Amino acid sequence: MSCDSAKRSAALNNDELLSIQVELDSMKALNPTSMRVASQDCFNLLGLVPKRYSPPNLYPAATDGYWVMLKPLAKGAHILKFNAMYNREKGAYSKMAQDIEYKIFVK
Repeated sequence: MSCDSAKRSAALNNDELLSIQVELDSMKALNPTSMRVASQDCFNLLGLVPKRYSPPNLYPAATDGYWVMLKPLAKGAHILKFNAMYNREKGAYSKMAQDIEYKIFVK
């Protein structure tokens, strides 16, 4: 696989996003579509794993997705929710829907 091919694969559904919502503790993020970031260069997916573990070389890898940076959270429990729907015409994951919820505990 070439680097360009890895980048295209990473972007497949994001080019056909129908909707996206991000919510932290019932507070919705404004305009989460502006949070899309793609890697400019390809990388070895396991490149940071210490060599003593003999990780395989998984180059080329690329990323293209919606990223959220959180400010430091107050101590206690928090709920981070993410849902998205895609409308790519055909292929694997073409009409994918994601509904993900993380329970975060800050000590």
